[in-house]
Amino acid sequence: MSAQPARQVRARQAATPRARTSPSLKVAPRPKRRSRTPFLFWVASIVIVGSMVLGLAGTHVLLAQGAFEVDALSSEQQDLLRRNGELRKEYLEMSTSNRIAQEARGLGLVLPHAVEIVRSQSDPQAPRVPGGPE
Repeated sequence: MSAQPARQVRARQAATPRARTSPSLKVAPRPKRRSRTPFLFWVASIVIVGSMVLGLAGTHVLLAQGAFEVDALSSEQQDLLRRNGELRKEYLEMSTSNRIAQEARGLGLVLPHAVEIVRSQSDPQAPRVPGGPE
């Protein structure tokens, strides 16, 4: 029976804080939550820098394509200028009066001996030629 009272004494000592022999316990403060600001800052920075790099790469690609297009158009312009010169030369050769007269003779055409102007009597609005018949 001696075990029973010893247990009761120990239980009473545990229930009263002054009776304990261990140091007094304190409630620990809540751990401080780390701010999410640095994490969000780094994520936002990475997104912004990444989009800027992609934008610069896209711009570089567009500029390179534009340079190739300008080069192609420049060569096309040179070809067209050369062709224009050839056509102008051909036009000048074809439009000379001597060549036209030769072609006309080849087709059997002859120059008229006298020029005669014929006006219609029904058209009073027809222009009058000075020195011509009335």
